[in-house]
Amino acid sequence: MSKSSYIIALSTFSTKKQAEKVSKTLIKEGLAACVNIIDRVNSIYRWEDKIVSEKEILILIKTLSSNREKIKKFIKNYHTYENPELIFISINDGLKKYLKWIEKEVK
Repeated sequence: MSKSSYIIALSTFSTKKQAEKVSKTLIKEGLAACVNIIDRVNSIYRWEDKIVSEKEILILIKTLSSNREKIKKFIKNYHTYENPELIFISINDGLKKYLKWIEKEVK
């Protein structure tokens, strides 16, 4: 499998409970090998012509690029935000054993 086949997806949530539920479901459904939850990220953004500062929970989803569309659909269906963050970053390099583990764990 080429290195560009591995990706990290990032998304934010308003509560740790919601981030944990989504993360566990992603793992259970084979859409991710691992999800890291980073608590209490301070997000500053413009929303409806106002600058907003919020505490959010960031998740990092380690998966394969072949799951990109499934993850998009999943986040649209399970997220509570009107306009949820979901961005993908290609993994260009890493430890071969870890990348193979991602491949093994993802359906």
